[in-house]
Amino acid sequence: MEKLLPNGSIVLLRGGNKRLMIYGRKQIITEEGMEEIQARGEKIPEQSMYDYLGVFYPEGYMDEEHT
Repeated sequence: MEKLLPNGSIVLLRGGNKRLMIYGRKQIITEEGMEEIQARGEKIPEQSMYDYLGVFYPEGYMDEEHT
C-alpha cells in the first residue's frame, strides 16, 4: 500500500521557495477540467491522476489556476 501525506501537511518542494499545504489526494482530472486546461493551451495525458492537490501556504485557495 502506498503511503501518502495527510491533508493539511505543509511541504516545500525540491527546488521550491514557497511552502504548499496539501488539501486533496488522488485527484483525477474530469472531462470539464480537461477542456479548461486545453483551452489554455496546456497538454496533459487523458485520465491524468495526481497524488496531491495543494495551495500556497499560508495564503490558501485563491482560484483554479493556483492549485
